[in-house]
Amino acid sequence: MPFENINQTCGNGYMPYIFRGVFTKTCFEYENGKRIAFKINVSRVKKYTPGLVLFEFGVSTGAVERRSILGFPSSDFFGWSLKVLNSAREVALINTGGRVVKSSTISVFDEASYVYSIEFHHNRTIVLQTKNSNDNSYIFLDEARSIKDNSLFGFAKVCKSINAHVTVMLTESNMTFNRSTLYPNLYIAVDNRTFSNIPQSSLLSKFIHQNTEENIFQDIMLLNCTLQCVYVVNFRVTTPTANDVFTLSLTNSQFLPSATYNITLFTYTRCSFTFYATYESFCFLIYRNNSTYSNIPMVPNTWHSVSIVVNRKQHSASIMFGKHVMDIQDINIFGQGTPILRSVFLTVEDSVEIHLADSDEFDILTWFSYEFTNYACLKNFEGDQQTIYSDTEKDPQDSKDIFISEPYQGLGTIKR
Repeated sequence: MPFENINQTCGNGYMPYIFRGVFTKTCFEYENGKRIAFKINVSRVKKYTPGLVLFEFGVSTGAVERRSILGFPSSDFFGWSLKVLNSAREVALINTGGRVVKSSTISVFDEASYVYSIEFHHNRTIVLQTKNSNDNSYIFLDEARSIKDNSLFGFAKVCKSINAHVTVMLTESNMTFNRSTLYPNLYIAVDNRTFSNIPQSSLLSKFIHQNTEENIFQDIMLLNCTLQCVYVVNFRVTTPTANDVFTLSLTNSQFLPSATYNITLFTYTRCSFTFYATYESFCFLIYRNNSTYSNIPMVPNTWHSVSIVVNRKQHSASIMFGKHVMDIQDINIFGQGTPILRSVFLTVEDSVEIHLADSDEFDILTWFSYEFTNYACLKNFEGDQQTIYSDTEKDPQDSKDIFISEPYQGLGTIKR
């Protein structure tokens, strides 16, 4: 999170922020008479908890700062939420003003499909319709006149995948989602017309080829940083079965989508460590050179945090996890463009949750007093420094310096 914006509730003008969602690339005006059509599939609802929002959609003039669009009226956006009413699988579509526009029941198979159309009329009215499954005609549901701005973007939001699987598609042939506005932990198709809260084979943009094997990856954009910023990434691996689960690396938006230039930070892998006795667990594996490495225990079924302090002026970052610090200086990662934290999942069998922490998930003052105190102590440790290079055949303009220090074990230099 940028120091100048601790809340980090919205993005900049060209890349608006939306929580757990994405905007359309098309801008709509009342005069052009266009419409947005969403097809939304819901499946594998884990628990019908009253109040659970499965998805939201609507139109906005820019960033949507709220986690939920329900609440007090806003002149900047208007939309609708599908909310669970009770354990009998009853749900209701509710508009931003709180009015129920349609109720229904999800099938006993915990699956449902919805088609909605948002039309823009010349009298500055937004009309919501749904498709009649019997004859494919559209049925009126709701209308609004609360947005005064003439230029509007469509948006859609989905719940966490632990609550339900939700996939949203744009059915109009000439419309796409704006990939750059996609919230972390979501997946989008290569044609930018479908996104979901779960990885799917059809979402090809989230697959890369590496040693002839396809690996799902997730990019977290370290946005809104012009000078010095702090980002906290939380992750948890539930009961892993594979030996190697995922890797974390740094790249830059100018090297996407293939991330040909990158810095591999560590691999979450099976390991053994000794504390009075030898234990089998999982660790961050950090290679120091071709023959030696460092293991840092990160036990499964527990939330862990990785803190990233970025200094754009010095083209550097400090990566902190537990009592360990990794310093990186690289103009290609932290110079122009947007730094990207890429997670590459080496197996599809294990459950891995990784997300950029929101400001309400931790107290910033407590974080500063704890993390920076540890960081200051670690910086006094005399760690070695050594220049290393990326895995690419040709390095861009400058090499990167990486070292890691740990006051008790003295991990020293890391070399990949």
